[in-house]
Amino acid sequence: MPNLKIGSNTFVEGQFMPDANHVAFHAKTDFLSLNNNDFINLDLHASLKDSVLLVESGSHSLTLKNGIILENLTVIAKGRNDSLNFTARWINWDTNIYKGAITAGLYFQEQPCCLFPKTIIDIKPTDITINDTTWHIGASRIVIDSSDVTFQQVSFYRKDQYFRVTGKISENPKEILNIKLSNFNLTNLGLLMATNSITLNGKLSANAQISNVYNNIQLEGLVNAEDFEFNGQNLGHTKLTAKWNSFFDRLKLEMTSTLGKATIIDAKGNYFLNTRELDIDVQINKLKLTVLHPFLSSVFSEMNGIASGDFTIKGFIDEPKINGDVLLDKASIGVDYLKTRYSYNGKVAFYNSDIIFDRVNVFDKQGNLTVCQWAKFTRVILKTMAWT
Repeated sequence: MPNLKIGSNTFVEGQFMPDANHVAFHAKTDFLSLNNNDFINLDLHASLKDSVLLVESGSHSLTLKNGIILENLTVIAKGRNDSLNFTARWINWDTNIYKGAITAGLYFQEQPCCLFPKTIIDIKPTDITINDTTWHIGASRIVIDSSDVTFQQVSFYRKDQYFRVTGKISENPKEILNIKLSNFNLTNLGLLMATNSITLNGKLSANAQISNVYNNIQLEGLVNAEDFEFNGQNLGHTKLTAKWNSFFDRLKLEMTSTLGKATIIDAKGNYFLNTRELDIDVQINKLKLTVLHPFLSSVFSEMNGIASGDFTIKGFIDEPKINGDVLLDKASIGVDYLKTRYSYNGKVAFYNSDIIFDRVNVFDKQGNLTVCQWAKFTRVILKTMAWT
């Protein structure tokens, strides 16, 4: 069942006029949430007359559950018999403009051989502006024919940056779906993220091939990021490979980040889809702690220093267990709850995601030093932390 919430200032009205073969519907609400997608001041009109369906809606804003906000959103749909035309447009009047319009047609074709009709989705060429930068959606088509789904040049691009989907999902194991991303500037991804605490830089390219989806799925992917920076840490050339092993029902993952001749991150392991469990070995070499700060910013006001060591990440993806030893050099963290800054040089042990320090130098706001012989941070799913 969908997760539905409706504001208190809501009304619904309708009319049925059998002599005119006309049905009309009007709904208005100050708030509507559907599966954590939130509409503000939604106004919806719908009518059916002489087999023609017309739907028009407008809202002050739609906040998607991933944090993206579409302001002044208008949706218009008109359907008749075997076709439906759809347009959605929005514009955010901020310092930087975010606007766009998507137009598509949906058509049904009956087939003597099949119970269900062939479905054709035609996407019209259009432009979308993100942070004052214009991107293009190319003319494309998606055809759904029984269990086959064909993608014909589905594309999103700007100059030499593009995302493209071509090929077919089919019961025929020789049919392949190709997904390609080329020269994508990672600063664009940062603009779409719900948080401002993570900064990304670099150029991302990726290829993925998917086949035999209905029987014995085959998946292979390769991701390359050049001059990759994450929160100010230069990770150089970062490479991620993924390959699906259907016999063990797992996704084999390998990741390396190399800067010059030095490997900063080397991770290898598996993700088990059915159980949603991880089993990954990680080695880090002179990794800046600023990389971790966005994930722990609710507890730590600052994180500085360099980390090297080996650890494992195992268990369920939403409750991973981290075990291993990491050597910190010139490390310092600020703990908001205690209003204190800690500095440390030496080994840190991870035990089932608890972080254990041995002999920590503690400085107060005036710079006075106290030696803490032992300390432990107990993490709870990387979301809350308690000081022991």
